[in-house]
Amino acid sequence: MLAGYAPHYGKDWWFLGALAFAQGELGKIDLARANIERSLAGNPLNANAAHIRTHVDYEAGEVVAGLRWLEAWFAGYARAGLMHCHLGWHVALWNLDLGPSRGAWLALRKRMCSRAGPRRMRPRASGPAPGGRHSMC
Repeated sequence: MLAGYAPHYGKDWWFLGALAFAQGELGKIDLARANIERSLAGNPLNANAAHIRTHVDYEAGEVVAGLRWLEAWFAGYARAGLMHCHLGWHVALWNLDLGPSRGAWLALRKRMCSRAGPRRMRPRASGPAPGGRHSMC
């Protein structure tokens, strides 16, 4: 469906990101990678494109390269950014995929338990704590 809009929006960084996400989910990894790279070239600090790139790397089985890229990308992203927590979750998942859970917990504390963002954005998990929820940070 998105491909039909390419003649009109094909150079727009936002459109390229959306197209790449759809292509990646459909298993068209080479096309997705080319389009997400073009999207990031148009707006390197676009957190949505960083998120999409993370999904493309995952679908391509590029665990180490994906983690390295996302960690490097984080250097230019504000801790109070709306995608900081979610992208931090992806860093934790990459670390969990690579081995012992210690790296995942360190990533969780570093990236997801930011005091810079609003309290409602901090991760919480359901569990036996009073009220049925407890903070992970």
